[in-house]
Amino acid sequence: MAATKNPTANGFQPWETAQDAAVAKFVEFAKGWSTTGLSVREAKARLDENRDGEPVMRVQLLMADPDGDTWDLDPVIEMKRALRRKATELDLPFASFTMIAEREPSAKIFA
Repeated sequence: MAATKNPTANGFQPWETAQDAAVAKFVEFAKGWSTTGLSVREAKARLDENRDGEPVMRVQLLMADPDGDTWDLDPVIEMKRALRRKATELDLPFASFTMIAEREPSAKIFA
């Protein structure tokens, strides 16, 4: 989307504003995602670049604690596919995920 000095001119928003809005929509979608044995409690996302300078969206997910030591693989794959489809729908770059269980000390970043 082309950036303009006046965000309302021709109906365009500055690129950063449009991207920020898309990231916010993605985060809201992620927060509501759940399936049997896997539930997202909270989400944070930011746009970044990978080592090659390509755009990437880094996503941190606060997850409901797994029933055992870790989550089953099939629901994790299902979740990542659904979230990546949403990112594509919102014209966001590839999403990289970090899943954090509520019981983990690092979950405090969501407090």
